[in-house]
Amino acid sequence: MDLKKYRYYSADEFVNEEGFWLWVLENDEAQQIFWQQVQNVYPEKQQEIEQAKQMVLAMNTIEEELPAAKVDALWNKILISATESALYPLN
Repeated sequence: MDLKKYRYYSADEFVNEEGFWLWVLENDEAQQIFWQQVQNVYPEKQQEIEQAKQMVLAMNTIEEELPAAKVDALWNKILISATESALYPLN
């Protein structure tokens, strides 16, 4: 892959690269090698790369979903609470 395009990349542009996500989140070996090469060729991009990594990590955290078992357990608690409220009203 041609590395020239990364010379002027901003943090946002790095974030838009699928391979960048694989490198940051999946520890993909091929991506590890590739992005290390990008950093070796363009050490001046380190700040943008680090900022982009933080952005990917933040976005990934936001997009995580609750496991189905957790969702089911929460709904069960809601249903039990609603049933008890109907059987034993506070007023």
